[in-house]
Amino acid sequence: MKSDSIALSEQDLTELARCYSDPIYFIENYTWIEIKEQSKIVPTKLYDYQREILTWLINGENGLVLKSRRVGGSTIVCLYLTWLSTF
Repeated sequence: MKSDSIALSEQDLTELARCYSDPIYFIENYTWIEIKEQSKIVPTKLYDYQREILTWLINGENGLVLKSRRVGGSTIVCLYLTWLSTF
């Protein structure tokens, strides 16, 4: 079986290490979300409350969120799981 390898530059390795160590950086720079009303896909930009939820998840803290619908609560959990499954 042939083994294919990818040569990574020092800059690539630094970027990979930063994404590995900082989920917020990874999410804001390498994920996109769909805005269904506008039929657009845009880069993810986290709101302050989403950063707080993400910090709870990263630190393994319990949190209770009082929120309305369509404010991105499920989205931030899915993005965190994407980071976890990637790294």
